[in-house]
Amino acid sequence: MEVSQDLRALAYGELEALSELSGGSLDLIEDSRDLVVEYRGDLESLRRRICRAALIKRAWISNGAGEKLFAELDRSRYRVLRRGGRWGGDTVVIDLRIARLLVNLARTEEGGGVFLDPFVGSGIIAQELC
Repeated sequence: MEVSQDLRALAYGELEALSELSGGSLDLIEDSRDLVVEYRGDLESLRRRICRAALIKRAWISNGAGEKLFAELDRSRYRVLRRGGRWGGDTVVIDLRIARLLVNLARTEEGGGVFLDPFVGSGIIAQELC
């Protein structure tokens, strides 16, 4: 997995949460330039969930014979708002990437369950939940 270098531990936590939501599990094999994990579970279910990832940029699958690209995620929408920006009044808007990460780490299912946002203000975290 190619991830944001500054948030490597959080990226692994996010991947672990998404794999659990897809009914699978994973183990960290190597933490060098990229995260290398062993995933046990349904790859199609993981593919449907991994598109929600905030920190993962690309993922490859290795089957012994070689590697192939599993997912390449466009994160350009996360550059729209910057951390610490003002959105009218005294409300501080958090980075969209961090909002998505919080939703993923909470292991929320899309369209189901209860999600409590104790810091509701601009609604960015709630918006990422939808």
